[in-house]
Amino acid sequence: MLVLTATLDDRGFGPLSPEVLSAATAYREVTADLTASVGGQELINWDCANDIEVAAEVDASTAMPVLQGESFPAA
Repeated sequence: MLVLTATLDDRGFGPLSPEVLSAATAYREVTADLTASVGGQELINWDCANDIEVAAEVDASTAMPVLQGESFPAA
């Protein structure tokens, strides 16, 4: 849904509601927002900035973690 929202905004369809525009902006800026977060800054300080890029990827994996008890066992 957010991909569609951002695409509509990018192509000039509209007018789009403020809520839709806010969602599209959040989708497009997720990497910057993660980088600016406290956790993102910790990752950068630990030389793990690439983890932010990985966390922001869309449709990069077909795997789904399943919580069993208090952990996510290996597939």
